[in-house]
Amino acid sequence: MTSVGDRCRDGRVIGILSTAEIEALLTRNRIGRLAMCADALPYVLPVSYRYDGAVVFGFSGSGKKIETMRAQPNVALLVDEILSPTSWKSVVLEGVFEELTEPDERRKAYTALSTNGSSILPRGIMADSGLVFYRIRPVAKSGRFETSES
Repeated sequence: MTSVGDRCRDGRVIGILSTAEIEALLTRNRIGRLAMCADALPYVLPVSYRYDGAVVFGFSGSGKKIETMRAQPNVALLVDEILSPTSWKSVVLEGVFEELTEPDERRKAYTALSTNGSSILPRGIMADSGLVFYRIRPVAKSGRFETSES
């Protein structure tokens, strides 16, 4: 299935990404913006991640992000590719945070974060480090795009 969009008078096309395009965008990128609710206020920050086609893996030191997700595990991840103000793609993945505490789960996350291209983990970090490894189980995914056609 391909993107579906509406053509504007000025030649721009604004539309919805197909499921395959959503999956591809999540898979090829490594940086997103993680949104959560902290004390009834929005909290958004950039994160490194790896999407394996089923879940999003991430890691962090202890701090506000982890404490916030432990308290309210419903989160959203925004991943976008922006070429210009009128040429972009954007995906929102809504999901549930799960902290990984079992050694086998931590190793799986570590492996995912360390493969398929350059590692996004700091050099020398191992699965048994003091970092918090987590996954986000998707509940919903959506994607939009805009293009300028000549």
